[in-house]
Order: sequence, then structure tokens, then C-alpha cells
Amino acid sequence: MLGKLGDLAACCKVDFKIVRGLAYYTGIVWEIHDCKGELRAIAGGGRYDHLLKQVSGVDLPALGFGMGDVVLGELLKDRGLLPKADWGLDCYVVVADEALRGEALKLIHELRDAGIAVDYGLTETKVGKQFQAASASGARYALVIGPDEWKSGEVKLKDLVTGAEDRVKSSEVVGRVTRRGAA
Repeated sequence: MLGKLGDLAACCKVDFKIVRGLAYYTGIVWEIHDCKGELRAIAGGGRYDHLLKQVSGVDLPALGFGMGDVVLGELLKDRGLLPKADWGLDCYVVVADEALRGEALKLIHELRDAGIAVDYGLTETKVGKQFQAASASGARYALVIGPDEWKSGEVKLKDLVTGAEDRVKSSEVVGRVTRRGAA
């Protein structure tokens, strides 16, 4: 943590060799690097007095900067500062009948609104291939939208870890996936 202005000054240096955007910068330019100097610039910018006039016709001096999310991510990873996150997929929706894709998309939207990570095939694909995609995705559950179940207001919910399969009312899917995922 920077406690004194002197600490910040120790991390700053003037470098007249920095070159950025010769076509539009008109004044001082700057870059931010990690203190160890191991990575490319994390951010950089400067003054551009004529850029807005060239782009929009408005003559307005300006300054700005850009930041490299990839470089920042690498810095955080190198320093062990990235938060631990579980980006696992909760549910993969298998559309067994293309006539039900619209209904499946409504259910997918409802699951996502509840904070459940859901994926599905964007194009018509055989059920077996969709199950392969579900397994490859690492999803915990496969939710099968089939014509027989849908007629009775149900879907199949398959636990891809245990292999257990249940018929669940479509109106109760969000609660079941949430409860099972939390268990």
C-alpha cells in the first residue's frame, strides 16, 4: 500500500522514448507498467488536441487513456491477486424436439435470471451429441426438453455426476437445480 508520496515517486520515471499513436497524440503521453517492469504497459494515454475535430468536426482538445485487460489479468495472476472463482456450468439444456426450442429458450432465460449458469446447443443437433456436449462442458445437470414430458408440463433433469434422472415440473426446475447445486 502506498503510504507516502515518496513511495509513489519511487515508482515513477520519465522516459522520453515512449511513443504512442503518432497519428493523433499532440502532447505528453504516458504509460503505466508494473513496478517490476516485467510486462507490457497495463495502461497508456495522453493528449490529443485535434482527434475529435478529425473524427466529428468538433474542435475540442482532449486527453484519454486505454487499459489492457489481458495485461492487467496477467499481472494479477502473477501476483496471486485474482479472486478464486468457480466458473463451472450448472446446467446444459438438451432440446430433444426443435418444435420446443422456443419453450426451451424461455426456460433457459428463467434459469439464467435465477443465477444458474446454463448452456445449450445453438443449432439443431441429435440428442446424443447434445449429451456429449453436456458432458464435455462439465455441467452438473442435463435438462432434457422432450415432447412427451412437455405435454405433461415436465422436463427430465439428469444429474451428470450420479446419473440419477427425474421428471420435474417445468415450473419447479429453477428450485430443483438451485437446491441440488447447493447440496
